[in-house]
Amino acid sequence: MSSYFSSYFSPKRGTADVIIGFIDRCETTLDIAVYSITHDQISESIIRAHNRGVKVRVLIDKSQAGNKYADDEKFEEAGI
Repeated sequence: MSSYFSSYFSPKRGTADVIIGFIDRCETTLDIAVYSITHDQISESIIRAHNRGVKVRVLIDKSQAGNKYADDEKFEEAGI
């Protein structure tokens, strides 16, 4: 089984599309560790992965999860 890690830091340079494409291709597991997640399209792709049977685990910084723009509650509602 192969696995790899990638990091992307480049707002407005297509990074979200790369990340969404990666998530949409996941088939078995998806482990995510983020400081904060507020990008609705990325969050929606994570929920889609969960809905198609991918084992999804998301670790979000506790201080950021309470942010009114954070998408952690969407994950909880989806059963992640």
